[in-house]
Amino acid sequence: MYLTLTTLSRRFVVNTILSVSLSMGILQCSSVIALADQGKSPPRNDELKKMLDSGRCDQVWQEVWKVARTGNSETLASIALLLIAYRGLVPPSYFSLSKSAVAEYSVNNFVALILYGRNDEDASQMLRRSGILDDDQMNSVSADDIKHIREVNKCFKSKENTLDLCFDKAIKLKIIPSFEQYIALMDRAPRPAFCLPGKNGP
Repeated sequence: MYLTLTTLSRRFVVNTILSVSLSMGILQCSSVIALADQGKSPPRNDELKKMLDSGRCDQVWQEVWKVARTGNSETLASIALLLIAYRGLVPPSYFSLSKSAVAEYSVNNFVALILYGRNDEDASQMLRRSGILDDDQMNSVSADDIKHIREVNKCFKSKENTLDLCFDKAIKLKIIPSFEQYIALMDRAPRPAFCLPGKNGP
């Protein structure tokens, strides 16, 4: 079930450890690096990279979120693939996050942002190839949630279905909130974004 304003960092669909959960992005490291090499990252790439390297992760979030919240697919996908999965950025939250909660929270934001950015070429390719999560990434997911995720995965993997149809199904099944709800959640979150230790370097 997706998150409400009062339970944003306490209740999650996915309950896997960070190293496994984020493998959606990290195990595709070659494609992530290729994106970076092509400059296919959030706006003002060089300046943002310097901010990330110096640990100014909340400032990076604020810069890219200005664009992402307008519905820019490439920026939404870049936050998921490059910032969350590759650089360990954790979006703004409502509560202090424990180590295990950070993993869950990161995965949920990754999934949401990839789906919101579904019209980006790299995001759409990933969704068509593997869906939201693979079975081996759902060890701690409830039976009902696994059923819903598999249903959405099947939708994305069938080229007969449009990306928007599968996206709407994910919202209907409460895997993610609507984009408007997500914007409200991020805009109101009192705790700033941060980067995981050891992920700020190149």
